[in-house]
Amino acid sequence: MLVGYRPTYFRRNFIVVSHRLFWLLAVTLCLAGCAAKTKRNEPLAIQTQKLSKSPMDPELQKNSSAIYHYLVGELAYQDEDFERALTNFAKASELTSEPAPSLHSRLAELYVREGSLEKARIEIEKALEVNPESEQDLFLYAGILETTGKEDESSQIYLRLIKKDKNRLDAYLLLAGLYAKQERYNEGVAVLKRLARNPEYRTLAWYQIGGLLEQKGDLDGAARYYLKVYSGGSRGANAVADVIRVYLQAGRVDSARQFCRRVLARDPHNAIARRVQDSLNVDVENFTTAVAQLQGIKRHSRDANESHLKLALLEIEKQNYDEALRQLNLVLAVNPENSEARFYLASVYAATGRSKDAVTELKKIGTHDPMFVRARTFAAFVLMQSGALEDAEQVAREAWAIDKSNRKVFFYLISILRDEGKFVEAERLVSQVANEFPEDAELRFQHGVVLHDLKRESEALEKMEQVIRIDPGFSDALNYIAYNLAERGRDLSRALELVKRALESKPENAYYIDTLGWVYYQMGDYESAEKELGRAVQFSDKDAVILEHYGDTLQKRRKFDEARQVYNLIIEIFSSGKLTNGRAEEGKAAAERAKDKLERLNILESSPPAGVED
Repeated sequence: MLVGYRPTYFRRNFIVVSHRLFWLLAVTLCLAGCAAKTKRNEPLAIQTQKLSKSPMDPELQKNSSAIYHYLVGELAYQDEDFERALTNFAKASELTSEPAPSLHSRLAELYVREGSLEKARIEIEKALEVNPESEQDLFLYAGILETTGKEDESSQIYLRLIKKDKNRLDAYLLLAGLYAKQERYNEGVAVLKRLARNPEYRTLAWYQIGGLLEQKGDLDGAARYYLKVYSGGSRGANAVADVIRVYLQAGRVDSARQFCRRVLARDPHNAIARRVQDSLNVDVENFTTAVAQLQGIKRHSRDANESHLKLALLEIEKQNYDEALRQLNLVLAVNPENSEARFYLASVYAATGRSKDAVTELKKIGTHDPMFVRARTFAAFVLMQSGALEDAEQVAREAWAIDKSNRKVFFYLISILRDEGKFVEAERLVSQVANEFPEDAELRFQHGVVLHDLKRESEALEKMEQVIRIDPGFSDALNYIAYNLAERGRDLSRALELVKRALESKPENAYYIDTLGWVYYQMGDYESAEKELGRAVQFSDKDAVILEHYGDTLQKRRKFDEARQVYNLIIEIFSSGKLTNGRAEEGKAAAERAKDKLERLNILESSPPAGVED
């Protein structure tokens, strides 16, 4: 989507090196000191006294080789070459004669990622031999035990962690989920009630209690807790579907209808409450249709991995990405077909700069999976951000082929085609779809944008006029027309009126403010122009054209030193090489104009005000 328009440029919303020697030394010291100080030899450490032995001493060679493989594995891990990391860590684990926690913990994590849970269990147990109180290792161990069917052992670890820290959210959630899986609902509810004593987690605990009671079949109890969530805080919107669902499952149609009214009184645009209420109003005695409305959002609490997935989402929300990865990999180790977990795994990779891994995971989600279109759309966005436009186009087309009603996919595809310079193809596609929906203002706008790319300006302007006839408040189209009029110096009073209407909806949009300032400039009101263009500069990210407009206005106001600074800044921004694609082309043109204007400033400074020329 576009945030603003000018005829020369559209801006979209989608806009380690390691110090190896130092790091190698640090990791070697870490390995040498990872065990408690006892009389036994340190793991993976070469003992000094061994140097007096033969250079071919087998034990010395074995320890040296273990260190070598560990370091190679760690370097591979840091480079996200997990296959090579796993191979070398496994070799190091095989060679070391005593447990090395950092090695075995890392190896266990990689085995989980690979889906080799039994190997992961062996390695994490080795790590816990040395550091039995390591909370991170205990959580991983409990997760491995749970997902391999050793649920009682897993629950004991969770209880141990809760005893150690009574506010340990993850342990409460995982233990309650484990009890639910075993159909020990009352015990699960008891665990969550203990969690609810903490005000920070109370609403979340109530929501989980509602889920357990719903699984148990206590629908009235579930409704009570979901209602507490709805009434009690920031997570209230999440409980709307749950309250309605349990009312309908219990046959309490009047309660469901009254609750829908309550929700709509607070939030008239709540789509779930609106759809269900409409269904119930048709035939209050037969609520089959209303129930069907909720099928896509039913809880799947019996999924053995739900607790781990839920915890992963909470960790993602807190930006604890390492822990989120551990939980998601546990889910996928048990069920590689869990597309929701794979989607969120890709989200974590994307958030941490691992674009290639993110796309790889998203492409594993198959065509017939309900998550396919969403996954391909996300992949298109990641690829577009990384500059892989051909690949982005391909995955966007794959998504659109499955769901041609998906507007987000379509607009991504058009945006990608434009970035590729495939303006003819983009125009053909958007024209075809826009003709199917003649009253769709957004499609008309996109068509106008592509016509502008093709330099068919009169047609583009006509499309924008159509847009504001369909939707008089469409701010991007209002701004487009206003800027176009300002550039041509025509009908400036209308341009002023249009851009002011655009600013009513987006008062801090830098491009709209720039248009307003440029209209004032063309009107000769340089004082107002300076004020507005100065604001536009503040709200923009050093946009070359906005800066140029500001510099020109300062020049008109005979503020030559300030104008000179602005023109030099334009040249500096372009010279930095940070601009890409269309911005680079626009920046180059602006920089060339800025150089010319700098040369003219000396002449203008010596001229009387009446003789100033642009």
